[in-house]
Amino acid sequence: MMMISFFCSIIFLIIAMYLIAAVLISLKGQQSGMARIWLSELANDIRGSIKNHTYSIWKGLNYIREKAASIANPCSTHQSNIRTKTTQSSKRWYDTLTQGQRNLWNEYAEALTPKAGDGGGSRQVIPDNRGVMSGFNAYISINLWAYSAAITTLVTFIDDAPIGITPPNAPTALTCEWNDSTCCIGLTWVDPLDALVGTHIRVWMVSLDAGVHKQLDSAAGLAEESVQLCDARIALGNVANIRDLPGHYLVQIDAVGPNGQKGPPSNICEVIVPSGCTPA
Repeated sequence: MMMISFFCSIIFLIIAMYLIAAVLISLKGQQSGMARIWLSELANDIRGSIKNHTYSIWKGLNYIREKAASIANPCSTHQSNIRTKTTQSSKRWYDTLTQGQRNLWNEYAEALTPKAGDGGGSRQVIPDNRGVMSGFNAYISINLWAYSAAITTLVTFIDDAPIGITPPNAPTALTCEWNDSTCCIGLTWVDPLDALVGTHIRVWMVSLDAGVHKQLDSAAGLAEESVQLCDARIALGNVANIRDLPGHYLVQIDAVGPNGQKGPPSNICEVIVPSGCTPA
């Protein structure tokens, strides 16, 4: 009886190996794709990679797929700095802030309006609020907003929760137009009413057809009320001149107070970037 069981096990193993080999042969020469496989009682779970194939399970089904030739992980200076700031802020929350400071951040987060939208409209360029946050998330967000507005640096932080401080109002009367002399988008606006000293304006943009994703382009101090958009980040963290990226653009701005709180966004302005512009 034991001899029969042994031979049956050998047969099952041979069948399993044959099925795997057959699938690999069927995948040969394909650049991408996925195949389902059925295994025996002896081989019922294969995971990991062998050469250019990866074995895994999805919703209870075994499958084989070709490994990606490369994985895109953009690491521009901007992206690297944001990751660094996020990591440093997180570490600072646990290692530097006192329990009293953390308690105040929790109190600040609890007072935030749940899922409060920024009122930018369905086509808004600036990302909306994310709604309910913990004190930890509020601390990280405030410090990232302050850094993105050039209020703080990679090594300076806002450690005290802005309890009792009103966020800045929205900038108004935003206009944008193409400047043939500079080959840049020229913006003008009116600063937020009653903005605190140290408030900065953040400028966001996106193209509808030129391959420029939603992005924070620049920051400006109060009283400037104008800026020139000449560059944009494109695929893989690269930076290109806007004059080389003709198309339809949307631009929007908001204000970040000296304590890191961001206000609602401005109106959206639209501009067409023509092709073939040469700076004067």
